[in-house]
Amino acid sequence: MQQLDEVYRSCTLDYFESGAYRITMEEFLALKKENKAMMLDLRSKEEAELIGLSFAHNIPIEELPDRLAELPRDKTIAAFCASCVRAVMAFVYLKAAGFEDVKIVPDKLQELTANFMPPFAAKHYETLKK
Repeated sequence: MQQLDEVYRSCTLDYFESGAYRITMEEFLALKKENKAMMLDLRSKEEAELIGLSFAHNIPIEELPDRLAELPRDKTIAAFCASCVRAVMAFVYLKAAGFEDVKIVPDKLQELTANFMPPFAAKHYETLKK
């Protein structure tokens, strides 16, 4: 509980104003290209099967406590879900569990997938397929 208390105490107005908790798709891709980030897809298995993100690691939010060992502690973890609710929950949970570099992808699913038009896909294909 002490770690959760510390996470909440760090959530000041200055922290939220800085936007330090967010990561854009472009920022994520730059880090991923250097093998310094992973996207954590917190949607259910059913959601991920319907619309898969091959570049993301799917761990449904309800499985997160039991699957922490699958997450790297030496990379930025970009938390994503269809509407940001689960991403925010995972952000707080992972920070309380001692993960230092956790970010929230603020895009909703339709915004994220709208990026995958030919110019974007061609430019980032090699990075995304890893």
